[in-house]
Amino acid sequence: MKNMKTNLKKLTAGAFAGALFLCGFAACETNNGDGNFNITKAQAESIALLHSGVSGNSVTAQNITPEKEADGNYYRVEFVCGNVTYTYRINGDTGDIVKLAVNGQPVDKNDLPAAPASPEANYIGEARAKEIALHHAGYAETDVTELETDFDFDDGMYLYEVEFTYGKSDYEYELIASTGEIYSLEIDDFSVIVPTPADSSVTYISADRAKEIALEDGGVQAENATFKKVKFDKDNGEHIYEIEFVAGGSEYEYEINAVSGAVIESEIDGEKRFPADSAEYIGAGAALQIASAHSGVAENDMRKKEAKLKIKKGVYVYEVEFETRAYEYEYVIDAKTGKILSAEKETND
Repeated sequence: MKNMKTNLKKLTAGAFAGALFLCGFAACETNNGDGNFNITKAQAESIALLHSGVSGNSVTAQNITPEKEADGNYYRVEFVCGNVTYTYRINGDTGDIVKLAVNGQPVDKNDLPAAPASPEANYIGEARAKEIALHHAGYAETDVTELETDFDFDDGMYLYEVEFTYGKSDYEYELIASTGEIYSLEIDDFSVIVPTPADSSVTYISADRAKEIALEDGGVQAENATFKKVKFDKDNGEHIYEIEFVAGGSEYEYEINAVSGAVIESEIDGEKRFPADSAEYIGAGAALQIASAHSGVAENDMRKKEAKLKIKKGVYVYEVEFETRAYEYEYVIDAKTGKILSAEKETND
């Protein structure tokens, strides 16, 4: 049902833009006050609101800016609903949505989740989110202080953030707005409560075990370490522990797979540590060359170029990013084989 509503919403937005093009653009060209723009600011605003599903009455701040570029006319439409900021780039002549970002995160216009205009219709609601978080922590609402619930957008989805304090411990929950599933949980005293996996065949290692793994990998004795952060989270579809501690004047940061206990990523004083077989990797320079050959952009013509070694779903890859005057490029390249796993090209604003 959610997908049906989303698709209907997008179809309606497209039909609305088409109707503007067929019925009103000739008149708009002489009356909109934006030079040669075919659509008005008000029409650009309506296209963005209709696509997002946000009611105009729910908007707390907005800004609409006409932008004339070499390749055409555009409107930048930005508005805020709750804790969610929408930024649209709309073609000023056709009404087409060119780009969309939610809370600064680029989102495919065809993949925007159902909007928060009517949370009670599409989502569990703030009251239910609060109830789930308190029940999971084992407290009644009267037991806690500084209880806050916010609606937000992160990692490509709408979430409820529930925060409260019990005794000397601060709890921070993130719940998936459509299902109520606990997406992440952080408790500042590091006695992390790990949610029950949705799949009964899966078992998470404990937070204490994750801390032990980090200490063992870093060669640090427990009595010499002061932990700054222990968080159960989800990244790239995998549940992980994010762990930070200080020892011997150095800061350690770890991401550990919550199921296998494998060290996904680690840093000491901001320097990334690589596995013992890193000598087998093609290198950042070779990764840039591969991206250059595929894109047809000479390395001398690249701006803001970088190639970083990262791990995604257990595989080490180079993330290569660069831009030209006209486009932005992003590549993911297998660190051992040099195979291009993904490639993206977008118009450079």
